[in-house]
Amino acid sequence: MQHNAAAVPSSFPRELRSKLFSHLEPRFTAIFLVALAVIGGFVFLISLRKLPDTVSEKQILKIQERYASIVLNQPKPKPKEVEKLKK
Repeated sequence: MQHNAAAVPSSFPRELRSKLFSHLEPRFTAIFLVALAVIGGFVFLISLRKLPDTVSEKQILKIQERYASIVLNQPKPKPKEVEKLKK
């Protein structure tokens, strides 16, 4: 089988070609890219912060006091009704 060279077009028709992002709305794409750059920059700047390696005695005491206040301020369980019935 031989193909007829005249019947086969030499290149894809220009009318049917589309660019990769031609179906996206340009304003949406611009807003999306700006938001992505802002969020990426924010994450990058936060990642540059150095966290302290040591914790002072004062900070440890504050953490212990907060934990103790949370534990001690728990609501007391109500006595069961079964105990009242026995009395």
